[in-house]
Amino acid sequence: MGIGTFGSFTQARLAIYAAQTGITVTGNNISNINTPGYTRQRLNQVSLYASGADRYYAEGDVRTGQGALVKSLSQIRSPYLDIRYRTLNAQMGYADGRLEILGEIKQILDEVGAGDASKGEGGFGILGLEISKLAEAFKNLVDQTGHQEYDNTVRMTAQNLVTLLNKYANKLEEVQENTVANLEQNIEEVNGCLTTIRSLNEEIRKSEIHGDPALELRDERNLQIDELSELIDIKVIYTEEEIAAGLKVEKLTIRLGNANPDPTVESDSAILVDGIYATQLEMPESFP
Repeated sequence: MGIGTFGSFTQARLAIYAAQTGITVTGNNISNINTPGYTRQRLNQVSLYASGADRYYAEGDVRTGQGALVKSLSQIRSPYLDIRYRTLNAQMGYADGRLEILGEIKQILDEVGAGDASKGEGGFGILGLEISKLAEAFKNLVDQTGHQEYDNTVRMTAQNLVTLLNKYANKLEEVQENTVANLEQNIEEVNGCLTTIRSLNEEIRKSEIHGDPALELRDERNLQIDELSELIDIKVIYTEEEIAAGLKVEKLTIRLGNANPDPTVESDSAILVDGIYATQLEMPESFP
């Protein structure tokens, strides 16, 4: 079936609308090339086709489409890469945190190469050197029992060792206090991310109900999820939630990932975010 004069005008008008929208999407992608978290958008088009047979349809006519329609906008984003990135981001965050604490402990207990080699101490390390001195003093005391000089040497050497151990203990306690304070700050950041994600879920849900995919809100939510994955190990799940007959919206669920070093042991997998609901983390009153 051929397209009439007005049909041709309509076909051209729809093509112009589709091309104009495509140029707008391209311009938006270019203008946001340096925007953190922005995901490139794509225009989804479909061919307009009128189904059904005409009453006076001629057998020799060929039925063609009647133009292009703009169906929707979507994001060019890979869920697989998101999962891989957030998994590795959590591992990197864990490794960085552990390395930072071990670095602080290393500065306190750095025994490698310490000691005065010029005095024959051989570079055993400060703590190792003091233990060696105490062992040597006891050995001399056994050989020279009853001499006050050797008794005083043992007492002085033992006092130096105890003083050094107390110094290390105080510094390690300070590291523990700083680590706990840093952990409390991290928990505040985690709770802030969870609250923001919950609010964005609610806004995205309302937008989807009115037919808006809310792509910019999704970009902001992805940034928050990426930040959250750096702080704790998480598992992100996307599902469809039916809120009315034939109307479904996306539902985002975030669970606590398995942080147990043994992969055969499943640790806590509590739900952190469940759609428009979210929980908050709390610090334990004391640590073992």
